[in-house]
Amino acid sequence: MISSRQRMWDLMRRDKVFKVEKILAIQCFSQQTVRNFLIPLEIAGALSAQKRCKFSKRIYILNPDRNEYKAPSVNLQRVYFHKSDTSCDIGARSLLKKALKTGMSQQGVADKIGTSKATVNRVIHNNYPNPATIYKKIRECL
Repeated sequence: MISSRQRMWDLMRRDKVFKVEKILAIQCFSQQTVRNFLIPLEIAGALSAQKRCKFSKRIYILNPDRNEYKAPSVNLQRVYFHKSDTSCDIGARSLLKKALKTGMSQQGVADKIGTSKATVNRVIHNNYPNPATIYKKIRECL
């Protein structure tokens, strides 16, 4: 039996540009199941949102470099791409959010990881273009 993630991945690979609504409608997945798969992929850079809006209305574009047959493995800490044998640390973003919740300012975090406050803000809002490098710094410094 094919897993739900593999079915979603196959649909994304076929269409390249797709709406979350379409995945929800065609595959009859819950919104939470789709969110738990797509958001980590977006953070890892496998997908990019064409426009920021309510999750169910988003349009995503599949990164052509990540168009592999087997669906990536996703958990709270990492996204693992089987074909290229690479993984992306997505747990660092939650570390950053925790640091900010415990009283550190964005400027304090920026100084600690050696970047600007604007960069920290972009990472928090998931608008940083290639997060893998900044996530590595966050892991090392926080």
